[in-house]
Amino acid sequence: MRLLFAFIALLAVACNRGHETPEIQYDVKCKATHLVGTYHGLEHSEAYNYNIVLSNANADSDSFAPNASYYYFEIYSDIYSKGGEYIDLPVASNTSRQYRYDQYSRHRSGFFSAEHSYAIFTDNEGNTTQVGYSEGTLTLNHNGSSVEITAELVLEDGTTHCVKYSGPRQYHNLTNQPYSTLRNDLELSLSDTALYTEHLGVYTESVDCYYIMLSEDINFEDGKTIILELLLPSHSEVLYGTYNAFDRDASYPEELHYTYFPGTIEQEALRGAWYVELVGGSVGSVMAPIMGGEIKISEGDNLSTIFTFDCYDDASNKISGIVTTSTAL
Repeated sequence: MRLLFAFIALLAVACNRGHETPEIQYDVKCKATHLVGTYHGLEHSEAYNYNIVLSNANADSDSFAPNASYYYFEIYSDIYSKGGEYIDLPVASNTSRQYRYDQYSRHRSGFFSAEHSYAIFTDNEGNTTQVGYSEGTLTLNHNGSSVEITAELVLEDGTTHCVKYSGPRQYHNLTNQPYSTLRNDLELSLSDTALYTEHLGVYTESVDCYYIMLSEDINFEDGKTIILELLLPSHSEVLYGTYNAFDRDASYPEELHYTYFPGTIEQEALRGAWYVELVGGSVGSVMAPIMGGEIKISEGDNLSTIFTFDCYDDASNKISGIVTTSTAL
């Protein structure tokens, strides 16, 4: 098949000597009308993990439509998306980005993995046939508010397919389920909590990252606990200040000063800002990522530190109130 494509390329060069380049002939051409998927961030890999489905039918349904085609792609990228109900596709604004097929599923940035990339075809009764890919490319072209997607594929049965989609640059996230297990707003009122602080190092040239834990338990094994990852100016002598949620689109390092990372799960570990209730050193049934709002850290009486929260989680529950430590920050 590679020889066939090489021959076509040479033929195109020859035809350019006074003739138009002949169009590549594919066994199947599919105009996709539906685009959905999921986004796992760094939960399973060191590269950002996107899964998308291109289809000419109801790709967002729990069942397959008859006489339809579904093309699945597990993409790994260095491009971050904020998650939520709708996900930005992994291509920068007004650029083109190509992802290549990886038969070894190494989860490398710039590739789509064989492990969860394949095609499903249905007959007129909705019965399915799944066929894997043997090679291919996935090209995303971002133009303003829209994206053009072209998948050029060779399937394991030897057929060549060209799948094209044009539409919004975002897709519906099918697994947009909140991490939070809170059922109502949370009012914090904790005093004499244990405090742990660690300097995680330099985030950028003028921004440092700090890790903080606040807990009812001096051993940080049980009870109500708050985890924070904060960014502030390098070489800051104190951490007092008012912090807002981190913005990855910030243009200047100074815009990251006094921000916190929103809560997420990466490689099965909690990252960013969280409220959790620990049981024996592990996260119990109560957990909520702090996604936005304001966190104020100030000096209290008798060498204590006051943390004031006016925040919310990923299920739109308010997380507010005051937590006071038993020691100075």
